Amino acid sequence: MLKGASYSDTLLIGQQAAIVGDRITAKSFLQVFDDYQPLVKNAKYILFLKKGLNGSPLYFPVGVYYGKFNIDGTDQAENKIENSDFKLIRKDMIERFKEIIDQTSAS
Repeated sequence: MLKGASYSDTLLIGQQAAIVGDRITAKSFLQVFDDYQPLVKNAKYILFLKKGLNGSPLYFPVGVYYGKFNIDGTDQAENKIENSDFKLIRKDMIERFKEIIDQTSAS
């Protein structure tokens, strides 16, 4: 939940990725930047967001790893991150926000 927002508010989340069309093969592929892994549809996350630039209505996770933490185990790419600092921080975030996670999981 964004500071000052209610649970019913909807936020538009942008990601550091793009779908790119290959003119030669006529296929599209996902291009990510700085090892960023896109959010998994319907997965649950703790997100630390920053507002988009120039009046954009979008919010973006901060950093490559430390702006999003999967809390339901459905983001397999995140589970494969070998960075020990990330693992410790994710564990701490889940413990800190356990009460909110439990509330949102029940609804």
